[in-house]
Formats: sequence, structure tokens, C-alpha cells
Amino acid sequence: MIVKDIFRETSTAVCEFTYKSAKRGEKMGHSYVVEYLTITLVFEVVGILTSVFTVAFNLLDWAKVRMLSTCDLILVAQGFASACYQCTTDGQSYISSTWPGVHGMNVSLVLAQLQIWSGTSGSWFTACLYVFYCVKIVDFNHHIFVWLKLRISKVVPFLLLGFLAGTLALSITSYLGSNEEYLNNGTTNHTDKGTITNSAVNLKYSYLYAAIGVFLPLVIGIVSMTFILTSLYRHTKRMKENASGFSQPQLNCHYGAARMLGSLLFINILFFISDVFPLSTQDPFLRLIFAVSNNAFVTAQSITLILGNTKLRQGLWKMLTSWRK
Repeated sequence: MIVKDIFRETSTAVCEFTYKSAKRGEKMGHSYVVEYLTITLVFEVVGILTSVFTVAFNLLDWAKVRMLSTCDLILVAQGFASACYQCTTDGQSYISSTWPGVHGMNVSLVLAQLQIWSGTSGSWFTACLYVFYCVKIVDFNHHIFVWLKLRISKVVPFLLLGFLAGTLALSITSYLGSNEEYLNNGTTNHTDKGTITNSAVNLKYSYLYAAIGVFLPLVIGIVSMTFILTSLYRHTKRMKENASGFSQPQLNCHYGAARMLGSLLFINILFFISDVFPLSTQDPFLRLIFAVSNNAFVTAQSITLILGNTKLRQGLWKMLTSWRK
């Protein structure tokens, strides 16, 4: 999930790219901006719909049986964070474009911190999903794994609450620091290009968010996937030797979970690259490309979680087929 003020980065990239294209006498700048806005809108709409579907489907299922599994609880938290992130992104974009001035910038700054909170929360909820499947699949005899296997259903809710509290504290600290810089340095700085940049969001916060909100969950995902693949390899080897291990249906289920987690990990790695690389480049076209990639992250993750979950996949298929009728 994005861990910095993405609208500031994308809007700056759009303005710079359009300005440089016009300065060179090119007519492609406006076309690229229109394409960017169209693609971004599609990603955001699909992302919101898939996230809302994940949350609504699981909550309706909970209303029927009055029980929510640990995995479903993580998916609900992840879907809620993704939907909040997309909505705050759209809200910040709308406020910044329709409400200029000091008050608009203040509201935009608040929305930016809510965006950071939902974005970092979503990243840590994904890390919690890695840990959950790792504990379920891996059969190491270490006492920590044994303890987690017996208590994972009780530990996960506390982990989710802890991630919420930690990311909220980070967002509040960021807001206080950004607001202090905002008051000390002024609201806006006019550049010779006619663009407006907000001095309240400092580069150091971007690196901090990238480290805490993206890099650390990514490390957890890599470690968890390493354990999962190692365990599955050992079980496959045991079955070939006719030794004890998981049954074939159970092993196939674990392979399916590993494929889903591998897809999520691949998306997280690409997102980390697209989130950090723009901090070291000033090329407006590259920043525009990475901005589109960042906007696609939430959508890609939501779709992967739905396709990787049998209950959600079947529920979505039933809903789509019922609409066709």
C-alpha cells in the first residue's frame, strides 16, 4: 500500500510532464495526462468494488453463522483498509482540485495522513496473512511454531489491533511533524513552472513510510514464503518416499495458498520498487509511470485475494452469473 502522499507525487508528475512537453512543442503531453487519469480512475473503481465485495461478503457470511474464521477476519481488515485507502485518495484528489487555498490544503493534509494510516495498515494486514498461512502450513518443531499453531486464532485479532494502533501512532506523529513544517515554512511555494508544491510533506517522511509501511512487511512476506516453500518441498519429498506427511487434498490446498501468497509477494516487490524509485528520479514521465503502477497495486492485491480464496471466488462467480441471468 502506498505510504506517502501519492496525490502530491502524481499531481506533480502530471504537471511537470505536461509542462515539459509543452515547452518542447510536443502535443503528446495532454494525451498522456488524459490516459493517466482514465487508467487511474479504472483502477480505483475496480479496487474499491473488489475491496467492498470482500468485506461485504464475509460480513454477510458472519451474519448467517455468527462466526468468522481467522483468515476471513484478516481479509475483512485488509479489504476495509484497501477501500479506505482508495476513498481517501479520491477525496484528496477532489479536495485539492476543487478547494484551493489554505483551508483546502489543511483538509488535504488530513486526508493524506488518513491515506498513510490505511495504506500502512493494509501492508501490515498483508504481512499478518503471510504469518497466518506460514503457521498453518509449516510443520517445524520449534516451540514458537508449536505455540503459534495452538493459539493462532487468538493471536491474530491482537496482531490486527496492534497494527492498527501502531500505524495510527505513526500517522499522528507524521501529521504533527508535517503540520509543524507547514506552519513554519508556509503553505505553498510558487515555482517558475507554475506548479505548486506543498512543503509540509518532507522527503524524510517518505523514506520513513517506505521503510515501516512497505519494507518491513515485505521482509516478513519473504521470510514466510521461504518457510512455506521449504516445508512444502519436504512434504513432497516425503510423499514420494511413501513416508508420512500431508494428505494429497491437503497438500493441494497448501499449494494453492502458496501460489496466492507468491503472487502477493511479487506484487509487493514491484510496489516497493515503484514506491521508492521515484524518490531518486526527477524524470516526470517515469514518475507518471510509477504513479500509475502505485494506483494499480491495491486493485491487483484485492483481485489476487479474491481469486486465491475459494469461498470469495465462488461467491463472486455466483454473483456475476446471477446478474447475467
